[in-house]
Amino acid sequence: MELTFAVIADEAEHCGYVFREIPKRRILSPENGDELAGLMERVDGKPDNIGDRRVLLTRIFTKYADWENEMLLGIIHETSFQELMDMAGRMLDNPIALMDSNLLILYRSQKAPVMETGTVWDIMKGNYLVPGNFYDPSEIRRFSEQIQRAPDHAVCYRVKRDPDHTYYAASFSVGGRVVGTLGSVSIHAPFTEGQIDILGRVRSFAMLYFERQKIHSPVSGITSGVLRQMISGQPCSRSVIQDELQRQRWQEEEEYLMLTFACPVPFYSELEMTSFINLLHFQFSKAVLTLYRRQITAVVRLADYPLRDGKYQSRLAEFLAAHEICAGGSRVYYRYEDAAAVYEQSCFAVKQAKREKMPLVFYRDAASEHIIELLGEKKNLRTFCEPVLLRLAQSGKKSDAALLECLRAYLLHGRSLSDTARALNLHRNTVVYRVQKLENILSTDLHDLSDEEVLACLLTCEILRKHPEIAAR
Repeated sequence: MELTFAVIADEAEHCGYVFREIPKRRILSPENGDELAGLMERVDGKPDNIGDRRVLLTRIFTKYADWENEMLLGIIHETSFQELMDMAGRMLDNPIALMDSNLLILYRSQKAPVMETGTVWDIMKGNYLVPGNFYDPSEIRRFSEQIQRAPDHAVCYRVKRDPDHTYYAASFSVGGRVVGTLGSVSIHAPFTEGQIDILGRVRSFAMLYFERQKIHSPVSGITSGVLRQMISGQPCSRSVIQDELQRQRWQEEEEYLMLTFACPVPFYSELEMTSFINLLHFQFSKAVLTLYRRQITAVVRLADYPLRDGKYQSRLAEFLAAHEICAGGSRVYYRYEDAAAVYEQSCFAVKQAKREKMPLVFYRDAASEHIIELLGEKKNLRTFCEPVLLRLAQSGKKSDAALLECLRAYLLHGRSLSDTARALNLHRNTVVYRVQKLENILSTDLHDLSDEEVLACLLTCEILRKHPEIAAR
């Protein structure tokens, strides 16, 4: 493990030590520990033991060795770009952001930094693109010229709109082509030479990630023509599907889930399309992606992404919200070639997400609305309502509305009084009373309902719940 002297000096200063002089070598390793220990002294001037200095230096080298190993393992194991950059940020005093060549924000530190008001960080909140009007045209021109003259070097600069902070920017290239920029702002602390060195390492890790994930590739190198063919309803031979599965190292029968994404702007240009596909490729590097009907669709394997896990869903929703993307998830399915069937599920779910202004909706939570919508396209929804239940809704009484709510919960919970009471947060005796009243109205014992009658009652309750205007007609 090698570190620059600037990084070591920063860490030593945090622990109350300074160096009397600068060693001749700029890049140092643990083998230089004795030399470095001999050049150190306590800031407060108190006497200390050279052995303590050696221990401190060992801790510093170990800390960075562990960090670099964690970063490299994250890249090898195809950790999401968000998680990888979160790891990177642990060694930095200030927040970081990464933008692609079209200024789409690929990553920004999640924790809102203090004292951000007036900085570009403040303006970036709620935006998925870097606000171009933050910088003066002459500043943009000067920055571009500096990057072109020395593309491998970082630039530190001040801007007219925020003279109190220093800005850091470094472009990174893959395959000889600039694909993005790493940026930071001295919100928490001034940039030291050591922190700039660490930012350089973060830049190197980002470039390595881009190379391994083929982020710089054209869209045609990332997206799947096979998946597009399947979801569009075109015939696709079994051998072609098998080849796709072999490329992914997937089995024909596994747990799959389809996600369809609606981005905040229509794809009018290849640049916009490339940026958002790359962004989602960051998040789902092991998924199969395609572009169809101006939306991005992905098939993910649950063995790779724990989409059943509530915490993972919350993190994904935060990521989507930060980039103003809506996503709809299908039900879990088990044969890759069934993509066409579940595509409609993910499409309806993303439509619901847009309607409800939510970043993420799963079809399981939207299925009943989909059924009702499909029925409504063919017939007047009143056609599917049980007359006696429709009459209850038409009464306009709160007590009758409560009975309908109770009936729905009772049937959904297998006609269990206790489970219904818990679901509605009611006393069990209240549920018993309401069930008895419903049985009197329906002139039947609810336990004697056939499967068809249960379905008819549930469908009526769902229609009236989601379309209360039907009762008012």
